[in-house]
Amino acid sequence: MYEHIVKYLREKAAPASASEIVNQVLKIKGGDEQTAEQILRPILKDAENIYYTKNGLIELKQGGAESVQEDEHIVFCKIIPASSRSISQWNSLQLVFYRRNKELERYNFFEHAPATQLNPLQLRSHFEQIRNLIKNFPIVFDGFGNQISLFKCTMLKLTGKDLENPVISLYRVAKRIFPDIKIQDPAHLSFLLGGRGYKDAVMEIQMNSLIEQFFSLRQFCYDKEVTSLTELIEFQEIKKTKVDFGGYAFNDAFLENLPSDPGVYIMKNEAEQVIYVGKSKNLYNRLNSYFTGLEKVEKKLEKIRFEIHDIEIILTGSELEALLLEQELIDQYKPPINRQLEVHERIRKERYIYKRILFLPSATMDKIKLYFIDPQTGLRSMEVQADGSNIDEIAEEATLFLNSDKKNHYDKRLDLVASWLYHNEDHVNSIDIRKYADFGEVIRLIKDFTKTLKEDFSRVVHY
Repeated sequence: MYEHIVKYLREKAAPASASEIVNQVLKIKGGDEQTAEQILRPILKDAENIYYTKNGLIELKQGGAESVQEDEHIVFCKIIPASSRSISQWNSLQLVFYRRNKELERYNFFEHAPATQLNPLQLRSHFEQIRNLIKNFPIVFDGFGNQISLFKCTMLKLTGKDLENPVISLYRVAKRIFPDIKIQDPAHLSFLLGGRGYKDAVMEIQMNSLIEQFFSLRQFCYDKEVTSLTELIEFQEIKKTKVDFGGYAFNDAFLENLPSDPGVYIMKNEAEQVIYVGKSKNLYNRLNSYFTGLEKVEKKLEKIRFEIHDIEIILTGSELEALLLEQELIDQYKPPINRQLEVHERIRKERYIYKRILFLPSATMDKIKLYFIDPQTGLRSMEVQADGSNIDEIAEEATLFLNSDKKNHYDKRLDLVASWLYHNEDHVNSIDIRKYADFGEVIRLIKDFTKTLKEDFSRVVHY
């Protein structure tokens, strides 16, 4: 009960009367101030960090492990979009400064001029201003996407100095609080914490939700006796297994410096035979998870750790591209640890597999990956320059592919595409070719789309 009183005083950030604490914390109604004092004194008699003011009110001491002193300044950082391939794709960045749980100021960056419209000198000026503002205060991110790693890399690149501020990832904290739940995104986290959540909301709503989630998670942490920011920063860190990398061709530094991009990883044994092929939309998270401490290790992971010697990485532009490449490599190498992917039978493929074009990022910057889908002729991918300079060549190939009378054997890759679209349909830009009698109109739409990407590349989703 003592911890709950400390928490109440910290959040109130002001002295409280005995009757107020008894009423609000102990949930005991009625009685006068004298009765409240009699109830509290046995609880607080040995408290070193709580004292009575001259007016007889109860207050936290300034200083000590349980003090709000270290909580004086917190910076909340929100970036849109959360996952980007470079800073040039950021549409906005907002910082909110808190002191003793009260908001002080808000700063908006790239709001009037997206990063893609700024030159290197202007970007450097922004980040030097950000560095001066955040000083050495702890920074809170939601932890989804790659915003933390990209923020750190950009800070080093533009200012020449590492980001030395303590960083709090709400995703990591939440994983400690809800270890058995796969938390999908900030909206899902908000739902778990009893909030309203959001989807594709404006910056102001996303930032307010981030702040709300932080204070909600802190309530859970108090129950686990994680009361200070220092303890919270330590609490979020998942302890890694002490792995002996002596028998591997890679080490922990290799894992730590992996990109947070989508891609495929090929695991090989000492004889350079492929033992496992996997894919992920975040290679850093996935491959580090293989060497994260777990109380109980599943048989597949145990076998991988025992047999693996080296890892080969292939970056892709999207999770779909990684999924298709993964299956291609599984068919080629037939790794012994892999299990063949099965598409759920209840997925109605016709809902997703019709004559259409998908727009996805390419692993090569300044290019877009187009996926041409036809139930009869199968799947064909092509890369178009973001500036549309090779669009005529693409148009010629696409016309031949989509207007072909030749019926091929069923392309099993379409099952993988249907499976992926089942989960991502609402986030993909595409053209339904069935709606256009003239294919020239489709080409015009592709050209128009690529032109708009010069100003807003985030329209090409990043999975």
